[in-house]
Amino acid sequence: SGDQVVPMGKKTLENATLNNGEFSFEIKDEAGKVVSTGSNDADGNITFTNLVYGKNDVDREKPKTYTYKVSEVIPAAATAENNYTVNGVTYDTSVKTIYVEVKLDENNNVEATLLDSSDALTFKNVAETLSGKTVSAQKVWVNSDGSTAGWPAGAAVKVELLADGVPTGMV
Repeated sequence: SGDQVVPMGKKTLENATLNNGEFSFEIKDEAGKVVSTGSNDADGNITFTNLVYGKNDVDREKPKTYTYKVSEVIPAAATAENNYTVNGVTYDTSVKTIYVEVKLDENNNVEATLLDSSDALTFKNVAETLSGKTVSAQKVWVNSDGSTAGWPAGAAVKVELLADGVPTGMV
């Protein structure tokens, strides 16, 4: 019989609220082949598809260790030139390493264990904020006839700041 390892991780998004399935992750084997994928939930928990092992994955003489690289899937538009930032989010480009030991137990069953020497699967993205940025605007009163002469007595204007079309709560 076989065994499996279920890698888990944690995602944080500084300056913004995480959405379920907002970011994707992948685990690659030593040949660079994607062997597992995952995504975050709204609480930042990353769940990957299981890494499954069978008797063909075992060295019958001694435990066998598999090495994997884990990373966030970075959008193509996020490049080194723009500091891996796209749509106001700077992506975590770190690559973590995990190790899985596979062996036969005393009953000749496959036993797979995520080793403690594995990196913690934590990834942090940063959303841009308006702090320190300057926003300028000019208000112009346009009358119903199209002229801009005169500002009606007692008139008031409310300006709401949007970020990518989404209200920021700043008025």
